[in-house]
Amino acid sequence: MDPSIRAASKETIQIFSMAYPELLKEKFFVNVPMVMGWVFTAMKVFLSADTIKKFHPLSYGSNLGGEIPAVAEKLPKEYGGKGEDLKSGLTVKYSAGETSKAE
Repeated sequence: MDPSIRAASKETIQIFSMAYPELLKEKFFVNVPMVMGWVFTAMKVFLSADTIKKFHPLSYGSNLGGEIPAVAEKLPKEYGGKGEDLKSGLTVKYSAGETSKAE
């Protein structure tokens, strides 16, 4: 990358980080392709150390429970938790008395 473009990009990001408060506590990127790890590494050049600490790219969803132990009990098993699997957790059960009109 051209050094002048790199310097301008870094300065722009610094201005935005000072002028606009960052409200994000943490961001988990789940099931991202391995190439995104490389993209994240490249982005580190432009981001502050505090912002970098907030990003958690995970190539495998099963690692999410270990990253967020406070909610691991409720996370689906596919994401390293102890909760219901995704399919049954999303199933809506209707009582026998309910009917719906087909239009």
